[in-house]
This record gives sequence, C-alpha cells and structure tokens, in this order.
Amino acid sequence: MQDVELESLLQEAGYLYVPSIGRYRTADATDGDVDYATEDIADQLEIPIDDLMRWEQEQPGPAGRE
Repeated sequence: MQDVELESLLQEAGYLYVPSIGRYRTADATDGDVDYATEDIADQLEIPIDDLMRWEQEQPGPAGRE
C-alpha cells in the first residue's frame, strides 16, 4: 500500500500518529484520551500491518526517523 493511501485512510478515520509515543490518537483527542496500538489501527482500517509499520518508521520524531 502506498504512503498516500495510508495517510488518506488514517485521515478519513480521524486518526493521527504520535511519533513521541509510537501510537495513534483520534484527531480530537486530549492528553487524557485513549491511544491506539499499530495492530489495532491496522485491523480496524484493514491495512496490512507491514505497510503501516513501514510508514510509521518514515515519520519524523522519536519513533521514526528524524
């Protein structure tokens, strides 16, 4: 799956990747809100886990490249 497709699926579903914690939050989340693991997001959005993990590693921040 291409990066553009992944970003589009995440955006449409309202999820943001937070590199500092290596997890996802909803776009309207506050610090006290629940975050989601890569596996949960991949299952929910039917994204191949390998593609999502590769995309995460390409993101700037502590969990990805800087």
